[in-house]
Amino acid sequence: MSTAQIPAQVARAILAHREHFHELDRKAKARDPNMGFVTKPLELGKELEFWRIEDDEELGEFLTDDLVNSLFGNESIDWHELPRGYSPLLRVLEFERHCAFEGWTAVSNKGIDEFSRKIESYRELGLADEAQALTRVQEAYVAMGDDDHPDFHEILGKAYASETNSTTDEYERLLVVIDYVRRNPGLFSG
Repeated sequence: MSTAQIPAQVARAILAHREHFHELDRKAKARDPNMGFVTKPLELGKELEFWRIEDDEELGEFLTDDLVNSLFGNESIDWHELPRGYSPLLRVLEFERHCAFEGWTAVSNKGIDEFSRKIESYRELGLADEAQALTRVQEAYVAMGDDDHPDFHEILGKAYASETNSTTDEYERLLVVIDYVRRNPGLFSG
């Protein structure tokens, strides 16, 4: 096994997240033995070198579940100490997740400066078409000037669709992200 692995603080965050679900599972089963939570092992194996995970679905699940849920918004993470690949990767994964749950509201929730950083993150990960489509969304959002506009989602959706985009499908975008991760392990090892 190579010596290039995820940073120790990333591993700790993932294991703490998993332990949280183990605790929730114990509590649920104590109340009702037929209830519980899906849990993952409290040790890391191939996740220590996640860029080597060969199965697309397995790697995709690790990225969109373990990694983003463990790191995004985690105040115990010193982002300045992490390899530079984590920031754009997590911005993209979090935005994808946020859009899946809240639609275009994800654009307005963190402010225009953060949205600009997300757009650049898409470009960095090789999703130039998506970045361009999101730039159109940003322009429409700024022009609208009102988060409470009754046609908010429709206007932003039309702006997104106005740009030619080869990655309009969420799963297709994830495959591009997976490819980026596999081609750039040095951006994630510490």
